[in-house]
Amino acid sequence: MQNRTNWLRSLFVLFFMTAVFFTGRIESASADQAQAVADALKYLSTSPYSRNALIDRLEFDGYTHDEAEYAVSSIYVDWYQMATDTAASYLEVSDYSYNGLVRRLESSTDGFTHEEAVYGVETAAKNVDWSDMARRRAAFYLKSSAFSEAGLIRQLESEMIGFTHEQAVKGVEAASADVDWVEMAKRRAEALQQSGAFSELGLISQLESPTVAFTHEQAVSAVAEL
Repeated sequence: MQNRTNWLRSLFVLFFMTAVFFTGRIESASADQAQAVADALKYLSTSPYSRNALIDRLEFDGYTHDEAEYAVSSIYVDWYQMATDTAASYLEVSDYSYNGLVRRLESSTDGFTHEEAVYGVETAAKNVDWSDMARRRAAFYLKSSAFSEAGLIRQLESEMIGFTHEQAVKGVEAASADVDWVEMAKRRAEALQQSGAFSELGLISQLESPTVAFTHEQAVSAVAEL
């Protein structure tokens, strides 16, 4: 509800400031420039955009770069608020780390500056428990693939996912309370067998490898159950 209130407030400011600012330029604008402004406002009324993403959207619609730049420069937009609203929308539908969400806002798709992205995440995620986010992401991975405990922690810590080591460890511990790691190793071994021919020792070696990271005992027990 708070995010919705902030979004409506930002839209009110957007349209009010646009009316004040743009009326002084409308007479000198070309028809295409004026239409680009109208389309920019239309997009902003339905979804938050960064400056770069809004320009890209207008160019995708067929406006020239100069027309898109003109339109975006002709309206008042609080890009920091847009970053906040974008971050909030991502947190509602997926499990992000702090670093992962900042990187998402900075991506070529969303196009926010680093400062806007950091502000947006810090503002939208004031009450976020990042360790719980790590738990939820770990639970998702455990349902979709066969990970070892160490391998799952490493996955959460990866540059792409971006949880801290402490968050990753807490997340995995919370998500795996009922996990049978030998059964996980067995599932991984079965997947390996489908991709190639392994001896018993070779399969154990694969399960113990730094990439997969099951313990020796888990690997031996899993292979013995095949």
